[in-house]
Amino acid sequence: MEPGESPEQHKVEVAKTTEGGTVAISLIRGKYVLLRADPAGQSNLLSDAAVVQQDGIILEVGPYGALRDRYPDATAIGNGRQFLLPGLVNAHHHGRGVSSLQTGQPDGPLETWIHRGMGRRPLDTYLMAMYTVMLSLRSGTTTVMFNQSAVPADRVGDEAQANLKAFQELGVRVAFSAAYRNQCFLVYGEDAAFLASLPTGLASELRTAIDQQVMSADEYLALCGGLARRYPEPDSVGVRILLSPQNYQWCDEQTLQRIAEFARGHGLGVHTHLVETMYQRLYAERLHDQTPAQRLHEIGFLGPLVSLAHGVWLTQDDMALLAATGTSVCHNPSSNLRLHSGIAPVLAMHDQGVPIALGTDSTGINDDDDMFQEMGLALILHRPPGLEEQTIS
Repeated sequence: MEPGESPEQHKVEVAKTTEGGTVAISLIRGKYVLLRADPAGQSNLLSDAAVVQQDGIILEVGPYGALRDRYPDATAIGNGRQFLLPGLVNAHHHGRGVSSLQTGQPDGPLETWIHRGMGRRPLDTYLMAMYTVMLSLRSGTTTVMFNQSAVPADRVGDEAQANLKAFQELGVRVAFSAAYRNQCFLVYGEDAAFLASLPTGLASELRTAIDQQVMSADEYLALCGGLARRYPEPDSVGVRILLSPQNYQWCDEQTLQRIAEFARGHGLGVHTHLVETMYQRLYAERLHDQTPAQRLHEIGFLGPLVSLAHGVWLTQDDMALLAATGTSVCHNPSSNLRLHSGIAPVLAMHDQGVPIALGTDSTGINDDDDMFQEMGLALILHRPPGLEEQTIS
């Protein structure tokens, strides 16, 4: 609705655009229109310009006066005082519109923070997803990489449909994945041995909680295959299905290989977490005397369709592997600070040529998924001392 426009006038305009089954053309005007994020490209910023769109597809961008003459019947949005820019992308999110802190789970080191989260009361999945999308839109985010956290196996499919329904209803694009894990539910090691060290009653309660989440690899691949058929690319507007083994230590290597092969065979992307904490790196080094990234490379997991959340404890050799394979990293500065994980070596990754994206991980610094604030934090966080040191743009 335009500033100064009454709800009744707005309803009339909407009715006009839908009469006869035709889709209205909109002329979105700005004092400045940013075409793409290129600090050196002055020609990427237009003055007194507009974007013409029809049914979510951009038809044309150019001077406002010329486009107004070309599309005289288009509905105008904006009065020429706004700054118009492409929608932002939140590259790593778990769909908790109401944050963990807001539901009573205080921040803390990731490993114990995850265990405390087991005591959170469940909230309505669809409503949580709707709130997530509304927060995203409020900060200019129009695409979200949504990683559905592990839930009881019998609810995974229903939760996925509820989450996707919210994104489609509000028109935000989503790259969706359901998390999968089959080991190390309680510690980075054998759960059975750890449970044997606990009092019988507590061990039984925890075993029940773990058993509820267990899904076979066959069941998981069938679920992902079904979602991919339901939302095929490029026919499914706004939805892309990914696979998501939750992390190196949370899936055995044989399963990781199967997931990677399935994804490549079906042309699907893969999203996972990696070395969010030092303990996760130590797990692989203790077992194999290699980092998780090196193990993933050896089993053929890495590649241009793979994105890794966090990467806080990557080594220089790890970064070289990611750059060589075209594997990307999703940086989550707020989450890494709040959960005691550390500061990711973003400048070193950039120097090595690793593709880097930005996300809030449902743990933004203000619990509001503000991507502009996340960009600001990333900008000031990666400023090494020294007059000659480079920083991110």
